[in-house]
Amino acid sequence: MLLLLYLITYIDKTNIGNAKIEGLDRSLNMSGVDYNVALSIFFIPYVLAEVPSNMILDRFRKPSIYLGGLVLCWGIIMTCTGLVQNFGGLVAIRFLLGLFEAGFFPGAVLLISKWYLPQETQTRIALLYTSAASGGAFSGLLAFAIAKMDGIGGYEGWRWVSLLQLRFNLQALVVGLNVL
Repeated sequence: MLLLLYLITYIDKTNIGNAKIEGLDRSLNMSGVDYNVALSIFFIPYVLAEVPSNMILDRFRKPSIYLGGLVLCWGIIMTCTGLVQNFGGLVAIRFLLGLFEAGFFPGAVLLISKWYLPQETQTRIALLYTSAASGGAFSGLLAFAIAKMDGIGGYEGWRWVSLLQLRFNLQALVVGLNVL
């Protein structure tokens, strides 16, 4: 389950590149370094919130509650990415996405380290990393297919890439809560 959720977080994290290809920058009237700022702002809360997030996770008796909450929050935020109307909104959404995604990977590693023996932990964490590579392999293809919905409901194709991501996140959340 952690592999699936990490795959989804990786797709969420990289969808901004797919959205740019589909017209995000033109739609939001971005110029110069605007895209680079929107891309980079994600990592400020991501880096700063990893350790505090694990400290919070460690206090939960059922880690699925905390990790499920993070998945729900970043799913909602990812959906909001498809609804932004300007550069400022995109930067705010990317900042929040970084904040809520920050806790997942270190939380998954903490969870793995508590469930498995030390000699088993390395294999599990390696598999977790592998899911990110799989996300990179499929996110472009998935975004390309979803972007073909351009014009449906009055939304541009790049917006559909973010809007449909919530469905994947919610499905993973439901499965994750049941498994964890």
